[in-house]
Amino acid sequence: MKSKVVKYLREGIKSGFVKPLPRIVFNANEIEKSYKHMLAGKHIGKILIKLRNENKDKYIRTCNINKLEIMSNPRFQCGRHYTYIVIGGLGGFDLELSDWLVLRGARKLVLTSRSGIRNGYHQQRINIWISYGVEVKVSTDDGTTEAGCENLIKEASALGYVEGIFNLAVILKIALFENQSEENFHTALEPKATLHLDRRDLLSVVAHPRWCGTCLLSQAEEQNPLWRMCLCSRYGAGINPDALWSKD
Repeated sequence: MKSKVVKYLREGIKSGFVKPLPRIVFNANEIEKSYKHMLAGKHIGKILIKLRNENKDKYIRTCNINKLEIMSNPRFQCGRHYTYIVIGGLGGFDLELSDWLVLRGARKLVLTSRSGIRNGYHQQRINIWISYGVEVKVSTDDGTTEAGCENLIKEASALGYVEGIFNLAVILKIALFENQSEENFHTALEPKATLHLDRRDLLSVVAHPRWCGTCLLSQAEEQNPLWRMCLCSRYGAGINPDALWSKD
């Protein structure tokens, strides 16, 4: 059956009966341009990246003579000399993410928590990381205020260059929208939407139209480019793919 399907497909392509989907092709050096085009949401069909010109010589294709080699990391890796900020870093999911970063090579962590270390379990996890040679700082600065953001970045930068920020902070004020108060709405929104600093010499507000106005904390692009930014939404939904930003 499989061979028949392949045969019919090849014959259909050759005769012109089977046609490819509408597509827009970008070159390998136009990755950023292709993402911007996709995020605009105006395209129809597929967006393709052309890595190289196709060689129609069957022998060359079979022997991989014209093989294209690309330098890349097959998995996420952290730099041991860089600092990583985990906002809301002492919750259950937050601790697991921090542990994952450590296993991926991170040796400098700044965890933020409104109440700081609250129990022996928090201290145990931190002690384990310290035994691995990790520098861990726990900050209680309020990231929704200008002063809190400034202190957080200064404290993190004192350890080393800030390469990544992971925002997992959450304040639950669950209610039906018709029963939701304005005060509770803003309280729940602050950890995600107002976690920023307006002074561009320290931080910049990174916003994207598809994030519905969500503002992310980042260092000013002109001076200290931030390589990784991750915003997590509901834990049950995992990580929103539209909220993952990286310059890799």
